[in-house]
Amino acid sequence: MFSAAMNFMQLTLSNRKAQPIGRISLDNSGASQQSYPFPEVAALAPGQSMAVQLHVDFGGSTSPARFTIKHDGGSFPLAVVPPAGELVRPAMMSEPEFLAKQAGLGGMHECKSAFASTSAAMAAGRVVQMCNLAIVASAADFASSGTARFAGETLQGSQQLLVTITANFASGQGVVQVNCADPMFGSSVAGFIAAGLR
Repeated sequence: MFSAAMNFMQLTLSNRKAQPIGRISLDNSGASQQSYPFPEVAALAPGQSMAVQLHVDFGGSTSPARFTIKHDGGSFPLAVVPPAGELVRPAMMSEPEFLAKQAGLGGMHECKSAFASTSAAMAAGRVVQMCNLAIVASAADFASSGTARFAGETLQGSQQLLVTITANFASGQGVVQVNCADPMFGSSVAGFIAAGLR
């Protein structure tokens, strides 16, 4: 039913009206992405909230998935935009493996994005919070070398995604380098990480 390429999401349905609403469902018939909607919710009393689960295959794209939420009083559109960091899964590898794979993904498969931050020393920890990536163990830690490496693969197609963060702690300047077989997705991830480190 669900595939490894799908993202799990929890949506919170809230009734902010003075009367109950019922027969709440998600219509995914017009969506271009494959999805498994939540079961119909019979009713929500005034002021009540309920968490429901939704699984969506974004197809490796940060384009929004568009749905319609229907209930006994009407319907309204819903657009879900996935953060680029959620469209990957961690991939464990050693530093020599990382460097060898990175060497094979140069040229158009490499994207860099600069960032400036007053907390450049915290950059490595923030990358793990933003992206579903594995930390690549290194002989030199980030605090002493200013370089951190992360590895993952795309949910769609299992393509390698390699991220290198280089930071100058004194100036607060840094560079995010992403190597990925899908250059468009790699560019999205580099921009997403750099924006999150600013």
